Formats: sequence, structure tokens, C-alpha cells
Amino acid sequence: MGVQKTDNVTQNEKPTNIFKKISNLLGPTFIAISLTIGGGTVTTVTSMAAQTGYKFLWSLIPQVFCLFIILMMCNRITLVTGQGVISGIRTYLNKYVAWIFAGVVLFGTIVFHAPQYTLASSVFSSIVGGNGRVWAIGVYLMVLFILINPLKYKNHMKLIEFFLRVCVFGLILAFAMVLFFIDIEWGEVAGGLVPLIPSNQNEWFLFAGIMGAALTINVPVLAAYVVKQLKWNESNIKSNNKESLFSNFLFLIVQSLIIITIGATLFTAGVVPSSGLEGALALSSFTGSWGGILFSIGLLGAVISTIITQLLVCGYVITDLFNWDQDVNSKKFIMIQIVIATLGTSGPLIGWNAVTAMTAAGAINLTFMPIGLLIWWTIGNKKSVMNQYRFNSLENIGITIAVLLSIMATITFWINFIR
Repeated sequence: MGVQKTDNVTQNEKPTNIFKKISNLLGPTFIAISLTIGGGTVTTVTSMAAQTGYKFLWSLIPQVFCLFIILMMCNRITLVTGQGVISGIRTYLNKYVAWIFAGVVLFGTIVFHAPQYTLASSVFSSIVGGNGRVWAIGVYLMVLFILINPLKYKNHMKLIEFFLRVCVFGLILAFAMVLFFIDIEWGEVAGGLVPLIPSNQNEWFLFAGIMGAALTINVPVLAAYVVKQLKWNESNIKSNNKESLFSNFLFLIVQSLIIITIGATLFTAGVVPSSGLEGALALSSFTGSWGGILFSIGLLGAVISTIITQLLVCGYVITDLFNWDQDVNSKKFIMIQIVIATLGTSGPLIGWNAVTAMTAAGAINLTFMPIGLLIWWTIGNKKSVMNQYRFNSLENIGITIAVLLSIMATITFWINFIR
């Protein structure tokens, strides 16, 4: 079980070392952001940049703003009530809504989880060679080692968080190093910060995709459960907001690095990859082998961090749904993760195509996000639940903007999907 972190502790420590300062800004939201910075996001951003260059670089700002507001909302409720997401909905709204909510979160998470092992094994094979099935088993065993904690590491959440830090900061470093291998017109990059409206159906679809890559329902759900796991409470609200801001900044940096890299290379050549791995392989033609390898390493870090966090989501939601102990060390929690991980690994081992259901899962994820926002908005404004910590006027304005942007992204997706 994690050690509680309070605002007073953070202020009294006053760390002078830059690494300690960064460490104090990493917590529940960082773990959730590790889920957002995944293979799906890398693929979505790569595809968009390959087709539109820097045109929608500006869209990352409203995207990250929405994600920050959503995380603030969901975490605040758990910080004040001490309840998990599902139990909170069950207690303060309706048990049937809680079951439907849990079903949507689990469906989207499990469907997106399955292809990650295939992607991870393909990336390993492209970097160092070898049999993809062997690499898939290796990823499976490594992930279970971290999540099962067979060595009984005293602070299990710290172990998980440390590994996620390695993945996330490793991928940021890898993506940043790719920039040294390419020529960049920084004036054109700056032009991408000027808001431009999509000009055709395909651009609207890409625009909705970049919003949808961040606005997935399982991200705030995971952050709230980690808040509960670490026993944070209302005294941590300021720390939580600071940590959420910094974690979203990291997410902004990752996406910006990808857009700049792909916009300066694949876009200018008219190359449109269908996946992040294809993007890495195509990038080698412009940067040399090292550029492609670094991009592949960044992609690998994104995929592995996603695998771990998706398993955490499944463990938390299912245990909460059945009123079991929501603890990463509980036997039922661990067994749930083993079952889901085994299901995912079976894809590359027996050759079934896990990608076919991803479109449906993405559509449900994006469609349900506005509903999730309205649920948290309703609970967060109940004085009987939140007391003095209910959302204030400024926060409600931000939430309103986030809800409207989320609805816009959902409507845009469905209009272009139907066409």
C-alpha cells in the first residue's frame, strides 16, 4: 500500500534537486497518463501528422485542457468521498448506472488491451529480430512480474510507478532524440499553433481522432482508483491539481514530438503509415536506421506502459463492481490481471486478430465520455456529497467547456463514420 502524500509534506520537504522536484509531481494522474500515452495514441498522432503536417498541432491544447478538467473532476470526488469510481456511482446515483458504466470501461479497456502484445512483439522483432511469439511471451512474463510482485516488494505501487516512469521518460527521450536526425522548419511548426478549422471530411475525422485519443473513459477511472489506493484525501487536492497539470504537460510534449517528427519527414514525402510501427519503419528512410530505432523504442515504451495500466484498470473496476478489496496486492485483483493478460497474449500466440473490434471499442469509448463527464459533474456539485469541496464557479465553467468539446468530438466522429 502506498504512503499518503499531503500538501504539507510536499511544502515542508522543499526539494532542491530537480529530479526530486519532478518526482514530487508524479502520482495517480501520472500513472493514468501512462495509459493515455499508448500505442493507440502514437498511431493516431502519427497518422494525423503524416496527412496534415503541423496543421492541427494547436488542437493538442484544447485536448490536454479537457483531459486535465476530466482528471480533476474524477479525482476530486474520490479525494473527498474515499470511494472508488464504481462504488461512488452506485452510492450517489444508481446501481444500474454503475453496472453499465463498468461494462463500458471494461469493454473498451479489454478490446484495446488485446492488440498491445502483438504490437509489442512486432516492435521487438523489428529492433532486435527474433520470433514474435517468443517476444510476446517475454512481454507477458515481464508485465506479470511487475503486477504480481513475486518478490514481495514492500511498496508495490512504488514498484509499478517506477517502471512506468522508466517507460514514459524513456519514450520521451527516444522521441526527442529523433529530432537530431531530421531538418525542421521551426517557422512552419510555429504556424501549426494557429488554430485552423478542418477543411474536408478526412480532416474532420482526424481531428476527432486526436481528441478521442485523449478522451478515453478509462484514464480518469484509473487515476481515481490510484488516489484511493494511495489513501489520498481532501488534504491532497492542491497536490493532485499540480500533479495533474504536470502529467498533462508530459502528454502534450510526447504528442508534439511525434507531430514535429512526422510532419518534417513523412508528411513532406506523402507517406501515410497505418500504424506507429509502420511509421517507425518508414522514418528510417529519412533519418537513417538510428532514427527509426529510436522511434520504435519510444513506441515500445508507450505500448508496455499501456499494457500495465490497462490491467490495473480491469483489476480496479472488477473488484469494485463486486465489492472486493480494491488493492493491487489482493489475490482476486492479481487473478483478474492474469486472466486478462493471458487473453491478450493469446492473440500473437495463436494468430487471432484482436484489432478488428478496436473501431467499435473506440466509438463506445468516445461516445461514453460525455456521459461520464455528466455523471461526475452531477456528483461533484452535490453539496451533501462534496461539502465545501464541490466544484466552484470557475471549475464549472471549465467543465462546461470540456463537456462541449467532448460532445463535439463525439458528434464529429459519428458523422464522418456514418458517411
